[in-house]
Amino acid sequence: MSEQKKFFQDDGDLREHFLNALNRKYFAVGRSHVKGWELWIFLGITAGLFLSFLSTTGLGAVGSIYAADNSRIKLSSPNGGEYLVAGESSEIKWSLNQDKNLLKSDYIEISLLSVKSGKNTLQNQIARVNVEEGAYSWLIPDYLAPGDYKVQVCTVLNSICFYSDASDRVFKIISKSSVKIISPNGSEMLSIGKEFSINFCDGKAAGATGFAEVYLVSKDAGEGEEIGLLHRDNFPTLLGDCENARKINWKVGTFIKRYRNFTEGEYKILVRFYKNSRDLGSSDVSDETFSIVNSEPQVRLFSPNGGDTWALLSGETFKWEAANLPDNVEFHLTIKKGKKNIGDFIAPSDQRLLSIYLDPEMELLRNGGGGGYKAEIRVHDKNTLKVIAKDESDSPFNIEFSSNEKISASLMPLESGNVVAGSGGALLAKILIDAKEFREDAKILSLRLKLETDGVDSMPANCSLSSADEQTVSGSNIVNPVADGTYNFVLDSPMVLFGNNYEISEILSLRCDIRAVSRIGGRISWKLDSTNPITALGASSLKIIKLEKANSIENSSKVTIVERGKFQIEDLLGQNETWHPDGAEGLSLGTFKMRAQDEDAVLENFQVELKSGSAGDITAIYLYDGSTLLQKKAFPSFTSRLENFSFNSSGPVADGSLNSPTKYLKLKAGSSKIITLKIDFAVIAGTNGTSGQLVKIIAGPVAAQSAVGQNSGIQLFADITRTTSSAGARYFRGVPKIENVEIPTGTFLSTNAVLNAFKITAVGGDIGIYKFTFNTSSSISEGGSVGQYVLRDDTLMTDLNRPIEAREELAEIFVNNAEVFTLASPWVRILEGTSHIFVLKAKSVNLTSTSGEKIQTELLGDGDVPPCGLPCNATDIKAAFNNFIWTDFTAEATSFATRTSTSDWINGYRVPGLENLKPATVSEN
Repeated sequence: MSEQKKFFQDDGDLREHFLNALNRKYFAVGRSHVKGWELWIFLGITAGLFLSFLSTTGLGAVGSIYAADNSRIKLSSPNGGEYLVAGESSEIKWSLNQDKNLLKSDYIEISLLSVKSGKNTLQNQIARVNVEEGAYSWLIPDYLAPGDYKVQVCTVLNSICFYSDASDRVFKIISKSSVKIISPNGSEMLSIGKEFSINFCDGKAAGATGFAEVYLVSKDAGEGEEIGLLHRDNFPTLLGDCENARKINWKVGTFIKRYRNFTEGEYKILVRFYKNSRDLGSSDVSDETFSIVNSEPQVRLFSPNGGDTWALLSGETFKWEAANLPDNVEFHLTIKKGKKNIGDFIAPSDQRLLSIYLDPEMELLRNGGGGGYKAEIRVHDKNTLKVIAKDESDSPFNIEFSSNEKISASLMPLESGNVVAGSGGALLAKILIDAKEFREDAKILSLRLKLETDGVDSMPANCSLSSADEQTVSGSNIVNPVADGTYNFVLDSPMVLFGNNYEISEILSLRCDIRAVSRIGGRISWKLDSTNPITALGASSLKIIKLEKANSIENSSKVTIVERGKFQIEDLLGQNETWHPDGAEGLSLGTFKMRAQDEDAVLENFQVELKSGSAGDITAIYLYDGSTLLQKKAFPSFTSRLENFSFNSSGPVADGSLNSPTKYLKLKAGSSKIITLKIDFAVIAGTNGTSGQLVKIIAGPVAAQSAVGQNSGIQLFADITRTTSSAGARYFRGVPKIENVEIPTGTFLSTNAVLNAFKITAVGGDIGIYKFTFNTSSSISEGGSVGQYVLRDDTLMTDLNRPIEAREELAEIFVNNAEVFTLASPWVRILEGTSHIFVLKAKSVNLTSTSGEKIQTELLGDGDVPPCGLPCNATDIKAAFNNFIWTDFTAEATSFATRTSTSDWINGYRVPGLENLKPATVSEN
């Protein structure tokens, strides 16, 4: 096909062919073999098609409004909903959907369109920019009247716009505002359904006419898209200055008029002041977004929240907001890097700021900090220790040495203000020193520290300095104070510090023994010597340099002598006795509350006692901290009925899975942990396991419980509250699980009517049911009667008993009428994993048609194990008048004589589901 034919016939991409024609001269003008009339006809047809093409495709001269064709160019900003301020700059952005080298254009034209009553009018040309550009910074003229506008961009070739796009919706240009929103202005949390005060002011509003409007707007569209109108009032009610702000109480989630969907999320407030019904005078929008949340507990961390830089050796502040918190909660904050974390800082429920000191001796900061840190905040219920809300930094932040820190020597705060009488190597002071202010490296020779106590009976002993890695640096120069005063600690060898603004500091720890006879409550305080705390030697000049004490957070370390700490174990009462099939796994058999007093502690040993049952009943025992597995022991021996969980505090912390349990348990001073004990039951087979065996486990005696104080390093006294009333759990070869079955709608009291229905499932093994007992009550008028009951196995389609007389008392039903075991199989057998549905029917009914006549039946269980124990033989368990009698066929027999004497009959004391069955009621039609 010729190029000319292609140009005219390919209507699908007419623009491209037209451009090719302009640039590559496809027209046959000037060829010698073209006749004149043919040329004129060709040019006429071409001109006509070209004019038609311009009118239908939006092509036109520069400086026009074009029909949008964004197949090659797309405007992204401003694209509608924005609020732009006259006199300020705003960025216009677009993108090309074709390689700029292939898109033939001279330039991109940007125009401003004014929009009134839905009609676009060309306001003025903004700029012409190179095709390579994708954005243009537009200084909005001051003279532009406030109103609705759009921006148009187009590709221009030979003064003709071929591809164009305009803002999808209008944006507004407003005058510079004197309005100021005070709150919410960023970071607040507002709860749906609760009142919040919106505060704003305008310095030019006094005496003005007009009105003000307050809107909730989305966070994403510049100054915002209106979600709904919150408030409107007359302008003169506003104050003319910002010293006394205007306050509006808004019930969050309510609107005078709502324009868009409203849900939880991030929003801003928009305030508009109108001079009259048409002219917008000024406006303001919240500087940052705030959160609107539901009524559930919420917490949001604002600092550090990512991109921050916190400084070592200085105080930094956590900042957060919270909403809908119940009473008796506290905040727990931490800084973490990977799986490790720095401390657990606690703040009360009414606090929203917490300042901490970033100690370079903290584990995660010993290498000078760096990047990749995150902060986390958790809201803990102080009673249950449950975390009810939490948040963390949106992205990582940095922790670095501050470049302007010029400390020469200072004492740092201690993590604990208490030391334990009788403890060795107790931490009494931490000294931070550096040589940044020296012109050369320095060798530290000695430190002078001043001791103050409140009496001779508080005097420490065997004091020495050690470096951050706990290597002793004054080991051969032990100081034994005999009275208050200044003591010189001479280092074994000089400690070199880099100078010349090198950003590395050294931390020395002062440790002393606390005498066992020290007075409880005594005070010890070490201070840096006020005149010459450190003696140093210039590494190059070899000159003695006397360092001056710098201003510091605290130039004294004060501690109080306390008694050896305690940790408590409370054996919490469990639920009622439970029954399970053999081989059941992960059954909770005990809970224990553990709490450290005075100082943080690490659990060394936790002992439990097997009060009922034997080691052969248990194949595995587990200890959990919440959902975290601390330790698993397979086939525990329970030597002398005792089993120990021993922990290695120096072992690695694992992920808490079955394959990698945690190696130790840390107890935070003043906080409690709930520890759960779980077991796996043995499988009853041959000589393994005992059907009906009750298993109970409680906390062991106090002497075997052990924990070590993390600060003192000595063993803590154990205080234990034990219980002997733990309900425990039993296991059988199989157990029945009983559930209500709804009587069909429309069932009325009549002959053969279903009075009650229930389902029994055999869990873990086959079971047999020998006896059911129903409690019946009725309201039947004189002259009426319910003659007899029949219990039917609806699964086997078999009646289980001969009809028995109905009466206002217990109705005992024996399977196969075997009241005295006169049959070879006096039971209905249910196979493992299957279910049978049983129905109690009225054999005959004679009613008087009196309104309200009805009968209620309830399948009964038993209040305790039978006197003969569990399991019993058939004769004994029947003699005890048990309401529900069943067997797990542990002593399976082939003859009737053996059947009645074997001890594998059980009552309904804790049959799963039996005690929760609801009575069934059937009324007259």
